[in-house]
Amino acid sequence: MLAQKLVKYEKDDNAEFIIIKGITQTVAYHTYILSRLPGRLGEYLGLTGVKLKGKEVVAAGLATHFVPSHKLFQLEKSLLSINNGGEEDTIFRSVIDEFSTIVQIDETSVLSKLSIIDDCFSRETVEEILDSFEAEAGKKENDWIMPVLKSIKKASPIG
Repeated sequence: MLAQKLVKYEKDDNAEFIIIKGITQTVAYHTYILSRLPGRLGEYLGLTGVKLKGKEVVAAGLATHFVPSHKLFQLEKSLLSINNGGEEDTIFRSVIDEFSTIVQIDETSVLSKLSIIDDCFSRETVEEILDSFEAEAGKKENDWIMPVLKSIKKASPIG
């Protein structure tokens, strides 16, 4: 229902208001998005297959708002009740602001580990990245790295 009202925004290259309803699973899409993430986060996500969670998507700059799932139905109802009066963008933004929450990333988030990721994933080759990541795994409080390394090695032809 909401999707039908938002079609014009999705097809307008100059639109300032967009709601992403789903993610297209294409290499071009992922390459475009990953290359625009802060630091070496794109390389990390691309090589590891780790996925960002909702709040992390906002913190990484890929989305502007986070609306908890228990508020989505009410948000949709509010958006559908908006009358076309020429100021839809402003009204849509204020309605979304009303339902969204401030994003705070905790210490378990991959985003809280960006300094390590930036250092390790700035290497020239995948082999050098893995060597650097393995060296970092041996340091205190970096136990999150070993499962990631196992995942990379399992999926990689060079692992």
